[in-house]
Amino acid sequence: MNLAYITRTHSGALVAYVIENALVDGALSAAFGDKEEVVSETTLTAHFDPANMNEVPTYIIHYDGETSV
Repeated sequence: MNLAYITRTHSGALVAYVIENALVDGALSAAFGDKEEVVSETTLTAHFDPANMNEVPTYIIHYDGETSV
């Protein structure tokens, strides 16, 4: 599974921070509140592909032009 966090930089540019081969490293926990939504917390970590250990499993995408979020 790949995971992307899309946000704007301080200058307003749109970027995506991508983690490839993200695997869950911890147990899934959920907090139940009275008549509230469930809040879950987990830890995901990028993992190297054993067939290509020289390639870092993260990258950043910089979007050009006018975009709306």
